[in-house]
Formats: sequence, structure tokens, C-alpha cells
Amino acid sequence: MGSKTRGEWIGVLKPIGYAVAVLLFAVFDSTVSHRIGFYGTTPSLCLALIAATAVFDGKKAGSVVGLSAGVVTHALGGVGVSILPIVWALLGWFSAAREHGTPSRDNADRDFLRRFSNFAVCLALCCGVGIVTTAVSLFLTAGRFNIFSAFVKLLLPEALGTFVYGLPIGLVRIAVRRAR
Repeated sequence: MGSKTRGEWIGVLKPIGYAVAVLLFAVFDSTVSHRIGFYGTTPSLCLALIAATAVFDGKKAGSVVGLSAGVVTHALGGVGVSILPIVWALLGWFSAAREHGTPSRDNADRDFLRRFSNFAVCLALCCGVGIVTTAVSLFLTAGRFNIFSAFVKLLLPEALGTFVYGLPIGLVRIAVRRAR
């Protein structure tokens, strides 16, 4: 019975870290994030978590975090049956960047810029999917509504808030990855 290696500890602690992060981000999204949004909208930091996980840890981790975040968010929000967990799981699967391997040591600045730009593009795509998902949800619940007014007053500010407040999550994830 030897002690665990560093890789074994990371393999054990990473899923626990994902679970804690999903729970904390979902609670934050459900309780506090409406106070920091643009024009009274609610940014979704869970989308930023899904994007960061997909970009830095791959398709499987991104889809599991997406599904988990969707389920926990809806459980906390008291929403009935929804397709959001499935949409977020697919988002985590398809948002994985071209590569998520170990950062190269020879040119750390270029590697940082590449990783951060991959994350920013992925986060922007997640925000776009968030716009479409919210618009469909509005249509299904409200029936008739003015799409232009909803886009200007709700959908665009919500996506911008998610993008702006989500960028530091990518920076923190890059810093954590570099520290290993």
C-alpha cells in the first residue's frame, strides 16, 4: 500500500473540484448574479464554466460539467422539465478546442494567448447558444413577444454580461493549469 502519485491525486480531486464548482456557480447564478448583470439581466457564469472545462479539459469533461450544471441550475431555479441540461451537455461536447493538452514550456506567452483566445471564442459561441436558448424559452413560455425588443433589452445584455464576467474564469483556469 504505497502513497498515491501526483497524477492519481489529480485524477481523484478533479471530479470533486468540478462538482464543487458546478454547485457554487449554479448557486451564484440563482441567487446573486442578477445584481451584477447589465441592465438588470442575469449573466450565466455556468456557461463560462462549461466553456473553460471544454477548452482546457476536453469534450467528455465539458459535456459532463454541462449536463451537471444544467440539472443543478434547474433544480435550484424550480423549473420543470427543460432541454437546457441537454443543450449545455452538447455545448460542452462541441465547444472543446482543437487541443487541450499540456502547455508547451518553450513559449509560454504564445501558449497563453492561444489558450485564452480559444477560450474567448468558445465563450462567445456559448453566449450565442445562450441567446438562442433564451429566445426559444421566451417563445415557448410567453407565446407572442417582440423579438427585437427582447434582443435589445434582455438577450444581448445577458450575453454580454456572461462574456464579460466569464473572461476572468478563463484567466483563473489558465493560471491553475500553469501552476500544475
